[in-house]
Amino acid sequence: MVSKVQISDAEFSRLRTYNWGMGALHLFQAVVIVLLATDFALPVTAAFLEGPPGTPSATTTLFEVSIGWGVAAFLLLSALFHFIVASVGASRYRD
Repeated sequence: MVSKVQISDAEFSRLRTYNWGMGALHLFQAVVIVLLATDFALPVTAAFLEGPPGTPSATTTLFEVSIGWGVAAFLLLSALFHFIVASVGASRYRD
């Protein structure tokens, strides 16, 4: 069972303003991270068995993940969802 929480119009307005602000902050942070990011990346590796148990397995690099772009992607997603909640998703708070 979902419990309903009553929220006043003033509180609802502050919540929407807060979400707009946090979305803008996350967007700004993402832009700064992209501008300051270096080419540092971490490899994602896998080890595949190539013989009977106990034989050493060869490690293969599958791809590399750029840390700067990964952090920026996280911040952009956060900004996107703050903007969604502040705009078209705001009515769901009131339902």
